[in-house]
Order: sequence, then C-alpha cells, then structure tokens
Amino acid sequence: MKNEISINKYMYFDTEMGKFYLTSIASEIIYRKKELICSYSGANEWINHFTCGLIDFYSGSSIYNYALGTTEHEKEIPRILKISKEAVIDFINKSIEEPWGKLVYRMIENIIDEASVLEEE
Repeated sequence: MKNEISINKYMYFDTEMGKFYLTSIASEIIYRKKELICSYSGANEWINHFTCGLIDFYSGSSIYNYALGTTEHEKEIPRILKISKEAVIDFINKSIEEPWGKLVYRMIENIIDEASVLEEE
C-alpha cells in the first residue's frame, strides 16, 4: 500500500502511524494459529515494541549507553514523524539496508518462523 514500507515477509512500517505492524500472515501465526498474543491489536503493539527495542540495541543508540546521541525509537519515531515524515521514512528505508537493520529484521523473521512450528514437532 501507499503508506506502507515493506520490511520483511512478516512486517511493514506504516508511514502515517509511525509504527511497525504485522502482515496478515504474521498476525495469523501469532494470534490465530499459535495464540501467542490474544488480540490483533496486541500483536501489533508487540511487534512495534519488539522491533524498536531491537533497533535501539543493534543500532548502538540504546538509551542504556548513557551517551549523547542515544534514543528510544519507540518514543522518538512517532514524535519525529509529526515534525518530519520524510526523515522517518528515510530512516526506515536506510535501516533496511544497514547491516544492523538486516540483522534486526532477519531476527524477527526467524522468531516468527520458529513460532509457527511450535508444538508441531
């Protein structure tokens, strides 16, 4: 869709809301198939929180570094979106290409892939 940046097979970033969301396939796994999170909205809140936490850590900008230039992406992305939508879009697009971003988004795919086979063995 126009306002969505595809991140991987399980998630996208909504440029209007400034948050990460699960695709319908991922929602089906997390909510319906495996019942890991008991609501669609809760599953989307989880993926946004989890992704932003991984971005904080893997980008090296975690607030736990106690240094200048650190940020908490879960709070800052929506705040910056209100000021400059293009800056957020640029950041998300660049994160997809950054080595740390590739790790973050691949890790999320792996986690959901693993969740989809829970108890099937």
